[in-house]
Amino acid sequence: MPRLSRFWIALSSALFMASPLAAEHKWLDDAWVTASSQGKGDGLRLAVSGDGKNWRDLNRVLIKPSGGGSMRDPHLLRGPDGVFRLVWSTGVKGKGIAYASSTDLVNWSEQRYLPVAGGAAAVAPETVYDESAGQYLVSWSADGKRPAYQVATRDFQTFGKPRAVSTAARETKRGAPLWVPPWLVQELEASQAAAVAAKPLQAPPPALEGFTADPSIRVFGDTYYLYPTSDKPNWQTTDFSVWSSKNLVEWKKERMALDVVRDLKWGNIEAWAPDAIERNGKYYFYFCAKGEIGVATAASPIGPFVDALGGPLLRKGTGIDSNTIDPYPFIDDDGQAYLYYGNGRLGNVYKLKPDMVTVDGPVAGIELKDFREGIVVFKRGGKYYFMWSIDDARSPNYRVGWGVADSPMGPVKSPENNFIVLQRNGAAVGTAHHSVVNVPGTDRWYVAYHRHALPQGGGYQRQTVLARMEFDGAGNIQPMDPLAVPFKPGDVGEPIVNGKGLPGR
Repeated sequence: MPRLSRFWIALSSALFMASPLAAEHKWLDDAWVTASSQGKGDGLRLAVSGDGKNWRDLNRVLIKPSGGGSMRDPHLLRGPDGVFRLVWSTGVKGKGIAYASSTDLVNWSEQRYLPVAGGAAAVAPETVYDESAGQYLVSWSADGKRPAYQVATRDFQTFGKPRAVSTAARETKRGAPLWVPPWLVQELEASQAAAVAAKPLQAPPPALEGFTADPSIRVFGDTYYLYPTSDKPNWQTTDFSVWSSKNLVEWKKERMALDVVRDLKWGNIEAWAPDAIERNGKYYFYFCAKGEIGVATAASPIGPFVDALGGPLLRKGTGIDSNTIDPYPFIDDDGQAYLYYGNGRLGNVYKLKPDMVTVDGPVAGIELKDFREGIVVFKRGGKYYFMWSIDDARSPNYRVGWGVADSPMGPVKSPENNFIVLQRNGAAVGTAHHSVVNVPGTDRWYVAYHRHALPQGGGYQRQTVLARMEFDGAGNIQPMDPLAVPFKPGDVGEPIVNGKGLPGR
């Protein structure tokens, strides 16, 4: 269960108001819901809370039982794919447990009976997720007193054989609060269900284990690398780690590449948004610490990286209408290196000298439509593509826009249509702060980005995910769906052989 903090009190007050959450409470961390029904089982009702103690009923039936049954003992769970799964007792002999699913608690799938209880009655069904086995466990009691029964399923379509378990083995407590994102409560209160049943779409699994954000993806030699932020509460991070992959499918955590507490003299907190680039056999690692940008070097892409300057490369307050965070290095075909960065009204860029640790000339500002942070620059077909993040990282609407330029210094022109190419869909929200990699020798491109973690997460607890990025015949970036998986189970991915990706993929 998430920690309690001062935010509970604020959110509780907001949830008890008749209007949606006030703007000053926009980025609160937590909310809870409990499921119930009234009378003879009229349907799913939810109560909401900001502290897990004080509750307010929404006074609304979100899903009514179909088929002549009732809804008793409703139990709600959110899985790692972001889908809410609801089970309940129907009171109908032979059809004891009913099931429906949703991603927003407003629009629900078609209801159906789970063929797990045989002809017996089923009382107080519950569902838990067994992370170690990657499956759900549905349990129930025949009469509320006898030993419980439990069955395993991965998809709620096929089920294992029921087995008797002791009542103590049932892992959840009836009526236990379920954590949900605060923005979901706000949208829940303002939304009306569609006229037809909705099939919830599952969010794909993350590429990396644990909570990571702001991923930079690079390819060096025959290996892909990911350099993310290591998420910790309230962005108070202190270290960077690096992952590697031979195919973009299987990722290995290599090591901690830099610890700002141990390895720096000038910044010991707020270690954010790293990136790495290679030049002349040496690897340069750009990163944020305490609101400033540093650079470290290593002989290997996995580090360990050593602070190159003994102080920041870019100091706080030196940008143009921008905070000094989110560095992105880029080396053009002519050998000129650039360091982009920024959080604010303008994107910023410096030219770098060949040593990669010295700026060459003054900073320049670049106008980017709706810019917030996280600039990415790459070259394709003679054009410079700029991509960036819009809105706040704590917002479910954190998203990615783009534009093109004839020069790495801009100006950048954004398209009128399909300006936003990565944004929330279903359970995948906060989908931005990305980077881009090209499979060598091909025109195949992939994006690494972060989303709010599932089943529980937000702007301070995120996951790194991959997506395929494609272009139309005119060179426009096509919108990406964060619910689409870039690789299917058993796919070989994108291995690099003799310096190139596989042909014909």
